Amino acid sequence: MERALVHDVWVVVATVALCWMIERCIRWWLRLEDEERIRPALQTLAKHGMDAFFYMPGVDAEGEELRRALDLMEYTGRIVLDRDGNVVGRLMPKVAKGPHLRLVVDNTQRNRL
Repeated sequence: MERALVHDVWVVVATVALCWMIERCIRWWLRLEDEERIRPALQTLAKHGMDAFFYMPGVDAEGEELRRALDLMEYTGRIVLDRDGNVVGRLMPKVAKGPHLRLVVDNTQRNRL
């Protein structure tokens, strides 16, 4: 009885891991296709002295309800304005390709109680 239960647990864990890997591969493939699709448009923008950035309206939102609503608006193609007509959120800068930066923490100075 125990042996069958352990086997069933391993089957479930392996199935979940396999589904996760398949989902990651599908996301990677879709992102690659999306980048290839918009590459000519980005080149045309660059040729005319323009650039495209990601718009994230929910970056500075206060409150969970408002943040969720703004996050849903992120990829709708709409710009969110506040009561005064100011754009809500931020344009996110592009990150240079190359070696990734790493967070370095100084542990030499510790607060002692």
